[in-house]
Amino acid sequence: MKYTAPNLSLGLFKILAILRCISFLFLFFVVSPECIYGQKFEWEYIGQDDTGIVDAIPVEQKLIVLENNFGAIKVKSISTDGESLEQEVEYKTDSLHLTGFNLIDVNANEFLVIGWAKNKADSSNLRYYFLSLKYNKELELLSQHLEFYSTLGSIFYSSYYRTDTSLIVLGNNYFNYISPDTGFIHLFHMDFDGKVLQQKVNKVKGPNRHCYSIVEKNYPNKELCFGNTVYSVGEDLILHLKDDYIRQINPGNQVKALLVNDNYLVSTTTAAGTPEYEGGGVVLLLMDKDLNLIRYNGSALSGAYALPRSGMDLTRDRKHVYTACNVSGPKYIQFKLAKFTVDLKKKLWEVDFSNIGLYRYAMWGAVTDLDDGFIVYGKRFNWDYSEISSYMIKFNADGNISWTQNVEPGALTVKSYSNPSNGPLTLDIDGIIGNYDIRVFDIVGRNVHVHSGVDDGLNTLDLNSLPPGAYVYKIFQQNKEMFSGKWVRQ
Repeated sequence: MKYTAPNLSLGLFKILAILRCISFLFLFFVVSPECIYGQKFEWEYIGQDDTGIVDAIPVEQKLIVLENNFGAIKVKSISTDGESLEQEVEYKTDSLHLTGFNLIDVNANEFLVIGWAKNKADSSNLRYYFLSLKYNKELELLSQHLEFYSTLGSIFYSSYYRTDTSLIVLGNNYFNYISPDTGFIHLFHMDFDGKVLQQKVNKVKGPNRHCYSIVEKNYPNKELCFGNTVYSVGEDLILHLKDDYIRQINPGNQVKALLVNDNYLVSTTTAAGTPEYEGGGVVLLLMDKDLNLIRYNGSALSGAYALPRSGMDLTRDRKHVYTACNVSGPKYIQFKLAKFTVDLKKKLWEVDFSNIGLYRYAMWGAVTDLDDGFIVYGKRFNWDYSEISSYMIKFNADGNISWTQNVEPGALTVKSYSNPSNGPLTLDIDGIIGNYDIRVFDIVGRNVHVHSGVDDGLNTLDLNSLPPGAYVYKIFQQNKEMFSGKWVRQ
């Protein structure tokens, strides 16, 4: 279902929202966050199930999404414009309770569903299994594998690392049966058909010792596992504890790491030495190969946490990174998106999102689309829980910002040449966020030229048709003037 957020014109819908705000003010003596009006977006997809989307991957001409449905796994194919559910399949058994965690794109026509299973019949003798399902893009089941791994408890968080020939999948246990300071991290080496080739249960001691994100190491034959601390992964799938990084990467299960330009890019909730994000939000840490901090950046939102499934993702050209976080607790009424350069030197835009007030959003993850837009997904509630459904919301690469309040005049850096010139004018612009245009005015203030589609970098205007004289060029974001300068036509 496609949806465009309502504008701020006063109507019945807004009046009802305001009355709801007043009622919450009366009950709780605070202004309800649903008084914050919605940000525009490209489209919104609302599913019919109340289970929520736990993973999504964009593929050619469609989106593949994963849902859990009361012990069964659902896989859906949705059109790239969010308009329609094209196809869905359900996988379930009579004897096992199933939980899906990850979608892994194997090749141009096939993908894997990674999940976990436990027996239903005898609750006193629970056995836990690693599950893999291989589908093609038409959602035909090609293979399935079930591998016993433990009696220690179910997996609550998993991720994977892909090599050229195989996959390494990790999972962290829900329960610590030995002591509160002991946990278990499972590693599975598997082929692209989903068959487990090797597995290892790692018992880890000490508080906050889980790891959540495996990433390639920037020298051969090793991977690193990032979480509340950092491990190296041996050939035998044994984890080797590195120096204690608990003080640097905050304890919590919202950690994701990527290898970018021989450095590590890590997203987390809060981190040591980042006081501006102590109240909540998402923090990005750029670390060198020895895990020394190069710089950090982030997006602050009070009470919010980085997403439990995926708090960041790169654009296809790997030059920019998106982040997402949402408010924790029973209301889930607000989330925040941001876009940064991959070196973290610049935050390009930031969007606080809250719908008109009828719904609250539990966000489980986010992923970059094939057009470099950004998709967030999870479960949507209304205020009395009578309506619960899965959802996806798509934002374009500019965050659907027509103009943004956090960019003020003077934020652009502009160099002009040749000036004077006999016609062409080139502007070298740094700091473009969203949609801009350049307007040229003559000495009496008439707009004599408009150049649309302004980009970061070089923008050349063909002004050969203008008569000699003095002119003023101005850079606008919508009708907000962001920069002005003088130019002389010889």
